[in-house]
Amino acid sequence: MEKKVCVFLADGFEEIEGLTVVDLLRRAGIFVTTVSITGKLQIRGSHDICVQADKLFEEMDYEEQDMVVLPGGMPGTIHLEEHEGVKNVLEKYYEEKKYIAAICAAPSIFGKMGFLKERKATSYPSKEAELFGAEVVKDSVVVSDFIITSRGLGTAIDFSLALIGLLLNKEKAEEIKDSVIYDENFARATGTRANAYNLLIAVVIAVIIVLVGIVCIGLLRDFDAQGYVRAILNQRFLGDVTEAEEILEDTSKKELLKQYDEGIESFVSDYITNGVEIDSELEKKFVDLCKEIFGAMKYQVNEAEKISRKEYDVSVEFQPSDVFLQFITSIQTESENLKQKAENGEYQGTKEEINAQMQSEFLNRSYELLETAYQNMQYGETETIVFKVKSNDKNVFSMKEDEISSFITKILRLDEIQG
Repeated sequence: MEKKVCVFLADGFEEIEGLTVVDLLRRAGIFVTTVSITGKLQIRGSHDICVQADKLFEEMDYEEQDMVVLPGGMPGTIHLEEHEGVKNVLEKYYEEKKYIAAICAAPSIFGKMGFLKERKATSYPSKEAELFGAEVVKDSVVVSDFIITSRGLGTAIDFSLALIGLLLNKEKAEEIKDSVIYDENFARATGTRANAYNLLIAVVIAVIIVLVGIVCIGLLRDFDAQGYVRAILNQRFLGDVTEAEEILEDTSKKELLKQYDEGIESFVSDYITNGVEIDSELEKKFVDLCKEIFGAMKYQVNEAEKISRKEYDVSVEFQPSDVFLQFITSIQTESENLKQKAENGEYQGTKEEINAQMQSEFLNRSYELLETAYQNMQYGETETIVFKVKSNDKNVFSMKEDEISSFITKILRLDEIQG
């Protein structure tokens, strides 16, 4: 009998976490239905990617489904948690011991509903405290009977393959894994899920997440649009909160500095070391180096052009940097070298000991390669981007997230890496 899976989608869901599940499960021949909980079929993800859901929540027959899946992302997870219909479905599945799966921030919903008591579970690091009653582990995917949890964007493939294994069999999961050229053991041993592919996405995402927390500020009267844009960029790239403290009156200097520190630390933890436990000294070196790199970005915020009483154009001139372009290239080469050494039998010990050796070597080499990329960093010719700063009905100014994303992508040349 054909297996059926429902993937709930809400505005602000993490696109990769949701669509990786849909893609891989459909490759495996599982009938997947994407279900909008918003009352409309079009859903906008947390990074402004629009998708068309297959059905509305009210149109589904949940008795026919073998599993429901909750992607993470913000504010998508919040919307899922606040939807009474979703919680009713989860309660029914829990009572009937039918599969329920969640990734990234979404396992926190299971925790708050009491599903995780005396079970092992995992989630995005900042949500671990909400896995109430669970034994929290750092595994990519945790299967506890009929409840499946996973850590985040970087574990989306592992998560999807685990679901295939449960719904069908391990052989089918292996078949799909091989068909998409996914080396699970090597990725886990070296952390390359984060160091290569995820880093391409992470710089944009991590920066946007920090920026979004401070973009919606500014009174309509005597608004300094130039200072506003400069404050946001300086706070994130330089850790300079002087202007931000003046403009963002409701946010203290201490909190602004904390946002900056946490942004860099999260970037290192989630996308360079991929949550792998490393000694505090190496972790601090990564954080300090990333602060230097972000602080070395060259940009100049020009005077604002007033379009109307509620709209300004602010141009920013910048010189793109090739630091991450160099880093990714060298990481890919190093990954192949490490893989070759493993195949040649240059590591000794048990499987766990070999993985530990490879992790340690890869992380130390990653730092060296990032440091080298920074030392050899080159800047390109000056380019210009225009931010539109507009006020809403409550006279609060903001910038569009996609414009910020475009700026980060261009200044770090991520579009060239992704291409």
